[in-house]
Formats: sequence, structure tokens, C-alpha cells
Amino acid sequence: MFEEFRAWLTEYGKSENTIQSYMFNIGQYMKWHQETFGVEMTNLLHGNVLDYRSYLQNMNKQMRLPCYVAAFCCFFAFYMFIMC
Repeated sequence: MFEEFRAWLTEYGKSENTIQSYMFNIGQYMKWHQETFGVEMTNLLHGNVLDYRSYLQNMNKQMRLPCYVAAFCCFFAFYMFIMC
């Protein structure tokens, strides 16, 4: 799903800097998910995203929250696109 997201971003005309930022942010979420739940992410669950946001806040990464929010908004759009 990760590389498909990259291709989707490219197809929709996102700049290379935006793509790199979004891929990094979503990659960090996927890494957190693996470490937290012991399995790769297969479904995007709202509760898990909220838990991740709390994790970021607790880790004092609040300044990066707008970057994560932008990446997740786009990732949600992509996820809904491939699920329909």
C-alpha cells in the first residue's frame, strides 16, 4: 500500500518535496503501528490514528502535528480511493 500511495501522489501532481514529507510521515505511523500492535497495518482505523496523535503529543512532537495531519488527510483520501 505504501508504494501505491507514492504513485497516487505523483499521479495527482504533488511535488517531490510533498511526496517525501507525506511518505516520511505515513512511514512513521506504519512503524509505530508495527511496534505498538506487533502487526503491519492492513486497515486504517480512526482510533489508531487518534492514539498515534496522542503518542506524538506525549513525545513533544506537537510542532510536527500539522505535517502529520496534512499527510493523513491525503492518505485517507487515497485509502478511500483504493477501497471503493
